[in-house]
Amino acid sequence: TSWIIKNGWTKLGLREGHDVEDEPIDNSGGFTGSGIDGYGSKQVGTSQAPYLEITYTVPETPSGVEPVIIIPGIVGSWGVGGVWFMDPILHTYDNLLEAMDSTDDYDLDVNLFPLPYDWRKSNIETADLLKEKIIEVKDETGSDKVDIVAHSMGGLVARHYAQRQYYGNDIDQIIFLNTPHQGAAESYSAYEGAVLTGMLGPIKKFAFGTEALSHGYLSLTKYIHEQIPSTGQLLPIFDYLQDKVKKDWIMRVYPTGYPENSFLEILNSTFGVSSLIANADVTNIYSYADTAVSPTTLQAIKVKPDRRKWDNKWEHGQPACKNKKDESCWVMDVGDKTAPFNSLESLSGVDEIVMANTTHRGIVTEAQQDVIEILTGKRPNADNYISSAWGPIRRLLFIRVYSPVDFMVINPDGKMIGKNFASSTDVNELTDEGAFYSGFDTEAEFATIINPMAGEYQVLLEGVAGGSFGLGVDILEEDGLFEPEENIINGHIAEGEYREYSFVIDEESNEAAIAMNTVFTKLIADMDKLNDDNEINKESIYQTLRLRFEHLAVKYEELKNEARWWKQQLLKAQLLVQLNVIKTQLQYYEIRGWITSGAHALLAADIDDIIEELT
Repeated sequence: TSWIIKNGWTKLGLREGHDVEDEPIDNSGGFTGSGIDGYGSKQVGTSQAPYLEITYTVPETPSGVEPVIIIPGIVGSWGVGGVWFMDPILHTYDNLLEAMDSTDDYDLDVNLFPLPYDWRKSNIETADLLKEKIIEVKDETGSDKVDIVAHSMGGLVARHYAQRQYYGNDIDQIIFLNTPHQGAAESYSAYEGAVLTGMLGPIKKFAFGTEALSHGYLSLTKYIHEQIPSTGQLLPIFDYLQDKVKKDWIMRVYPTGYPENSFLEILNSTFGVSSLIANADVTNIYSYADTAVSPTTLQAIKVKPDRRKWDNKWEHGQPACKNKKDESCWVMDVGDKTAPFNSLESLSGVDEIVMANTTHRGIVTEAQQDVIEILTGKRPNADNYISSAWGPIRRLLFIRVYSPVDFMVINPDGKMIGKNFASSTDVNELTDEGAFYSGFDTEAEFATIINPMAGEYQVLLEGVAGGSFGLGVDILEEDGLFEPEENIINGHIAEGEYREYSFVIDEESNEAAIAMNTVFTKLIADMDKLNDDNEINKESIYQTLRLRFEHLAVKYEELKNEARWWKQQLLKAQLLVQLNVIKTQLQYYEIRGWITSGAHALLAADIDDIIEELT
């Protein structure tokens, strides 16, 4: 019997029931195995003392089911440090994986395997990755075939592998979850105009934009065309563009006047579909989240010619909406709020399950019991239904920076996420809240927090080089076919310099105005408290001082963001003169009894701190 230990590590256990930590097998000491029942043994100790016999067990794969590979959809994975993870932002697949792992039939990484991948790449390339994963799983489990559960674009990956000529005849069952078999009209705006919508749209735009600049692209649309081929592979192959002819909107007939999608055309050919059905048992699970009375899924787009031919955008027509409040160019119909019903249901000759009131991502959780029943023949008890610890995702806090800075965010409870400046390591104390941090050693540094709590957040910035920087904070929601306005502040920072900002989240508002926290922040806060405590006895003095301090705080922020040396010196001189004038006036205010001696002392000390920093 040969012993295969994944990555060279195994769980060791001592007789008498004592456990030890995971350790690498040391073959140099004469490891031997009997080859009986998957056990091996090695003697340790000395001739003078009783020895301990250490044993290990090769885990058995649960019998009766094929191993399963879970394939996520677009933006259903994210890479950190070169390692890809299953949707760490919205946790779309957590519930399904936990539900399957909690049964007697599946154990994660034993016969249940996620397949996170770089969804920017072509689905054809990802299908090669799937092939490699299937071979790995078969070798690891000893099974001849695997089952596939594929969500959204992941279903197109599975189809390409199962339908092509060199298919390995190694898939037993495929379950599709809201796979847009004929594409989704929503992808048109992304492909033709780099307009990225939905809750994750701003995150995709930030990542794509950062990558595009680093690779020398000045046009984001061109970058998407050339470097994000999966976007074009989601374009519909049905009629979805309308032109205005006199007073009527007339539908174009695909493929004339459309960006063509040969990838989906081949998948959905008669031969392609028949190959799929012949090569695996297929179940297509899809949903609608709306009704014909109140449709919310994009079916078609009214377009007009784009006059700006030089910008690489809207080659086949620009949405004819007049502005971001005008939704007349969007033709809505029934679907899952992402893919229209006609695309989801288009796969004929296979088993189907249709779910009501379920969104594109929501189906992964809602269909968990159907998935397990199809794969195992046993429906789990309703009590075993797994739902997210944080409940429905209503809002997503999105924080990002533009070079050359790193950041740390502190929430109202004092929990941190971002870069630990002292140790140069990643910190995420908000994992229980579903938060994600991309890491600072990446082109696009950002963090997300699901359903962020209300209150004041602190953002600390560290200049890793000198130059202009940006800080963006937005609260993202699912609805809308327009890109939301971005909330970004810009400035100039020196290497090794630190900045502090704050923003407040309100349950009723989706705006999070960013304010720079400076030495003036403490001064103004101290003055407000002194006024509340009646240590400033004259309201007009309080109002006058507050206005002057706020004015100086703006000048101070201007100084911090100014790159020109001569302008810095001018602003610094103006600040010093005005601060010294206020210090003199505070003495007069105390003499007149308008402020107490304690108020005078505290405000003067705060001003001295500012003067010391300036000089």
